[in-house]
Amino acid sequence: MLVVSAASAVVAAILAYAFFLLCTDIYNNTEKYQQRIIASVQASSRVLQAYVDKNDVNYADHEKIRNWQKETGNTIFFYGSKEELDKRIREDEEYTNTESRRLWRMRHAVAIRFADETIYVYLDNRKQRILRGLNTLITIAMVGIVYSFTMLVFMRRDVAYMMYLCDELELMRGGDLTRSIAIKKSHELGDIGSEIDALRQDFAGLIKKEQEAVTANHDLVASISHDLRTPLTRLIGYLEIIKLKKYEGNDQLQDYVDKASNNAFIIKDVTDQLFHYFTAFKHEEFEPRLEEIEGSKYIKGILEEQIDYLRSRDFKVLYTPPERPFIIRIYKAEFPRIFFNLFQNIERYADSSKPVVIKCTLEKDMLILTFENSIRRERANVESTNLGLKIVARIVNMLDGSMETQIRDDIYSTRVFFPVQLKMDREREDVR
Repeated sequence: MLVVSAASAVVAAILAYAFFLLCTDIYNNTEKYQQRIIASVQASSRVLQAYVDKNDVNYADHEKIRNWQKETGNTIFFYGSKEELDKRIREDEEYTNTESRRLWRMRHAVAIRFADETIYVYLDNRKQRILRGLNTLITIAMVGIVYSFTMLVFMRRDVAYMMYLCDELELMRGGDLTRSIAIKKSHELGDIGSEIDALRQDFAGLIKKEQEAVTANHDLVASISHDLRTPLTRLIGYLEIIKLKKYEGNDQLQDYVDKASNNAFIIKDVTDQLFHYFTAFKHEEFEPRLEEIEGSKYIKGILEEQIDYLRSRDFKVLYTPPERPFIIRIYKAEFPRIFFNLFQNIERYADSSKPVVIKCTLEKDMLILTFENSIRRERANVESTNLGLKIVARIVNMLDGSMETQIRDDIYSTRVFFPVQLKMDREREDVR
């Protein structure tokens, strides 16, 4: 920008100077101006002639001539005799094709009869200097206008771009961070525009992250509250059974106590997870600690507890457990939540008069958990946020698994896939 501005200033100065010379030349050659100058020269010459005659001044009497110039404010240009004047005029005419100020003065010189000889002179008086000064002032004013206009012509794009950047900053100040700023390449102002656009993107990124953090916190609280409902409801149910002594013998009492205890620990794990999330330095730094376990017994235990609860709620359950042992990598604090949410959906939306089918099958290195139930008619059109399924999908994805759901002929089906390793294959690898 500095180079462009300097070049613009130089070009504007050249144009302004050319305009100055043009205006001066035109003004000096106007008939009205020349008549005024000639009249002032003749008036001064009459005053000088009167002074010479009165004081009998010789051409060589320089002291008296200087005194007269000081008293009257005139400047005298001496050109000598008529022959000398004509010679000078011819020399100037040969030297230049245009009429210079000096040539003009010589052509309008007047004869002064000194005591000893006649000399041609030109008298420059105060009136001429005032006229020239006014001429110069007017011309300078016009030159300033021409210079400013020329600079504006050269700089109008830069000025327009600066105004554009000011407007964009005002929009950013108002909160509009979606508009990208046009970058003017190969220019200092373009660098400024690029920096402003980078600043806009940074601000937009910060706001987006803040919004995502708020959404994540909201989703977490909703997820935790959703996950707390099921074990809390069951804990209260088991405690009511124990309180009202609706059990048969100490073995069943101990079973209800164990189930109530398990649900209490589930509530503790969920709340611990919530506190851990909010006390962690950065949520992004938190990674679940996966561990390998023998999956058939672990998953069978979780499923059978949930199935027993469904049966206590008058549901008919057809259950096929895993037929072979396998190794699975899970995050123990999260893994049970998959089944809590799936069984809660079954309890809420399934038709208890028709059987619920739960199957565990192994295909190569994949565990497939299938949950099928008939949809209760009065719940079929109830709007749902599907929060439970969203929680299940998030946990399954975190464990490198996948999930699919399907509704066909009022049968709701959910299939969950987990990568596993058959225990037999693991033992072979250990032997190798």
